[in-house]
Amino acid sequence: MKIKFGSIIVKGAGKIGGHVVRNFRGQPLLTRLALPTKSARFLSNPQKARMQSALKVWNGLSSLERGRWNVIAGTIPFTNQFGDTYYYSGRGLVTYLSVNCQLVGYDFPDGLTFESTISTQIASGVIIDYVNELIEIDDFEQFGNGTTIITMNQSINESRNYLEKDLRVIGAIDLVGLSANTLWQFVTERYGVINSKYVYTFGFKVISEYGMASRCAVYKATEALA
Repeated sequence: MKIKFGSIIVKGAGKIGGHVVRNFRGQPLLTRLALPTKSARFLSNPQKARMQSALKVWNGLSSLERGRWNVIAGTIPFTNQFGDTYYYSGRGLVTYLSVNCQLVGYDFPDGLTFESTISTQIASGVIIDYVNELIEIDDFEQFGNGTTIITMNQSINESRNYLEKDLRVIGAIDLVGLSANTLWQFVTERYGVINSKYVYTFGFKVISEYGMASRCAVYKATEALA
């Protein structure tokens, strides 16, 4: 549970006392936590599998290597959803980097050559041409090397705006120089058929060669004009 205190609770996210706090139309909403009646098998959850692999990376490091990552972790500030700065422990940073590297197929970086630089991307939106089978990222530009994690959501509600946590990972690809037709093929092969009766939201997060991730940029796609 994450709570930010002022004279009263001013922000919250997560679980507390059998309840969950979530954002509803810009306001915090407290609802009763619904627990699953069935537990999913471990290997059926890719994120859990990646976390397990990341733990093995940490356990496989020598004391010297762990000490090095502890030092590195203290030099890299991160920002939470409330805008507050925090730092990972060495183990936390190794887990974060390992999970990101697994998502894009990179090897885990060596602490001696590690660089914390974050690659970034800019765009003005996503346009879908259903007739010609094209998905175009408008005014796209990337700064730095890296592979992009594409996440996605399908909805019939045009007024709802989705956040990164609402989107499903569909794959990783290098967006630099990628054609709109190739992006269409990449998305439909992994997500399934898409059509104009739905509203699609896309998320793009670039992972650097060392496993550092940019913020996820979220775009509600618009339909190309006929």
